[in-house]
Amino acid sequence: SNIWVTGIGGEYGYDVSSAPRYVTDAYKPAIVTTDVSGCGAGYDNEQFTPFHIQGTDTQKTYNPACNYTSMFNGTSSAAPTVSGVVALMLDARPDLTYRDVKYLLATTARPVDTSKAAVTALFAGNSTFPLEAAWTTNAAGRNFHNWYGFGLVDARAAVTAAKDHILLGTVSESTLSSSSTETTISYGTTPTEFTFTQDTGKTVEEVIVNLTVDTSNFKTYCAHIELLSPSGTKSILMNGYAGAKLQPTGNVVRLLSNAFYGESSAGTWTMNIYNGCNGVSMKLASTVPTLTIRGH
Repeated sequence: SNIWVTGIGGEYGYDVSSAPRYVTDAYKPAIVTTDVSGCGAGYDNEQFTPFHIQGTDTQKTYNPACNYTSMFNGTSSAAPTVSGVVALMLDARPDLTYRDVKYLLATTARPVDTSKAAVTALFAGNSTFPLEAAWTTNAAGRNFHNWYGFGLVDARAAVTAAKDHILLGTVSESTLSSSSTETTISYGTTPTEFTFTQDTGKTVEEVIVNLTVDTSNFKTYCAHIELLSPSGTKSILMNGYAGAKLQPTGNVVRLLSNAFYGESSAGTWTMNIYNGCNGVSMKLASTVPTLTIRGH
């Protein structure tokens, strides 16, 4: 939920010197893309990894649809390409602040992989529990996905929009405490609910949840955490069974969401925490959860 936008990821190309055993792949160019492209191209055709995912040999039994790879190479392509777009925006409008740059990137980005369905799986005894959402349109009309943020950066659209952009107002921050003092998160698909109310609204830029947990009785692997805005938009902050870990020191879990960008913050926000591990005691510390809203 804390992804902002998507850049184009990269992969390794082939040549004879680096892959003499794979002469049929010699001089293939590297593919730069945003999503999984099937069994015939992209990372799905990667030959250098011992667990490559073509599905043409012994791995076919385990990965017939080419969903997995043991190798990834993307940020070294995504970071400089997005940085280049930002440089073009600042060349057109040197007075843009970082918040204005973020706004322009988000509002001009293009959704990708839009046919990707929500991910459902067995959780807390429910075989179709929604562990990850599909693309969601929030109450401000912004499209958002946890995997892609607001979508793929569009250089032409971002630079064009920057030229006539009116700078955002001064940012402000509000921190709300939950009215609930519950500390036990029981097993099952009925969540433990925490609410936060803001009377005076602002235009949301980002929302941050802070949980203080009982480190001896809180397993992040078992927790699935969602946040609902007053407008009804749902953001999944932590996926159940995802294997997230607490920091070696400290007992605060901090979760940020960009999914509510542009919505009004006025009203009641609801955080739901689910425990997917039967027989595992899940507890928060006595400190009540807080919700920090930044916006203008």
